Amino acid sequence: MQLYHYAGNNPVEYIDPDGRQTEEWVVVSPGHGMDRPGSDPGTCHDGYKEISYIYRLTSRLMPKLSNLGVNAINIKAPPYNAYTVSRKVKESNRFGKNHKVALHISIHADSLRGDGYVGIEIFYMTGRPISKKIAEFFQKELESAGFEARIKSDNQTWVGRFGELWDTKAPATLIEIGTLGSAKGRKLLGNDKYMDKMAEILSKAIEKFIKEKPNK
Repeated sequence: MQLYHYAGNNPVEYIDPDGRQTEEWVVVSPGHGMDRPGSDPGTCHDGYKEISYIYRLTSRLMPKLSNLGVNAINIKAPPYNAYTVSRKVKESNRFGKNHKVALHISIHADSLRGDGYVGIEIFYMTGRPISKKIAEFFQKELESAGFEARIKSDNQTWVGRFGELWDTKAPATLIEIGTLGSAKGRKLLGNDKYMDKMAEILSKAIEKFIKEKPNK
């Protein structure tokens, strides 16, 4: 599967002939570099690459957002081509100078969980109540649809500070869509129905977030 070609060909802006597009925009930021030799694929377990699972969700999420009339860009696709955290932050903030960005959502998959949890994790910035409200909103939407979802502050990770949360000027969240650290986690991420449902619920949650603005 040529996931890199998808990233390059992903539409930057969708045209909605029915005029249902939202005024505000969503910046979708798939984690890590490109799925090809010499790039940063994220974590790997038994030959399974984090970036491949991220692309599997992103390739489902973008058209679903379009179908809902949500303006969205993939910050890794042309003309942005942002493959590092610093570049993603720079391009997202630059885009935000000319567009109203309602949400910057960074998508990853985890590999370091040691407590047996294989569900979704949504991160927020410590000491920023608005950031936590965003995380709680998406947790509620995902749990209501039957997903396991929990929130954590970024200082509870080995990273300690997620640049896309702290340095992106738009409201932001970072989601770990599952874990590669166990066979059970990889099985979930490899299940097409599971990924289809996650993309559907997440796209609807994003649409709702734009309309309700729970972070205000």
